Amino acid sequence: MRRPVVHQRGEATSRRGHRPSRPGSNGVTSAIQPASTPPRFDALSATEKAYLLDWRQEAQEVGIEAVDDMIGRPWPCPVGDVIIGVFKAGEDSAAWLVISYNGLWAVASCIDGAVSRSVKTLAEALALIHPWGFGRARTA
Repeated sequence: MRRPVVHQRGEATSRRGHRPSRPGSNGVTSAIQPASTPPRFDALSATEKAYLLDWRQEAQEVGIEAVDDMIGRPWPCPVGDVIIGVFKAGEDSAAWLVISYNGLWAVASCIDGAVSRSVKTLAEALALIHPWGFGRARTA
């Protein structure tokens, strides 16, 4: 199966085959979805969804290829209200997880295990990865 790449308007395409994480890797791989099914991000408001998709489009300049709604993934324990996997170009494992819990947001690096401070909005959390547009949609 292939992991969809979400574009600004929500359409999805696949650029490469899905591979599981390498043995010994602690990377988080995308939930396998049919190539025609874009991530839903049901827990995000319409404003947050639009901001996320615009951010992802602009973040291509720094090598961000895709974002995935990962809340439906089978996690070993209760995790958060929203989990967004952020994928670098050419990678099948998420580089970051953007997590919302009890109204606050944080970013966890899947590369080095670092976790950011808590922030109040999705826009602030995404700005920790790539600062495009921060402040333009502070309600996101």
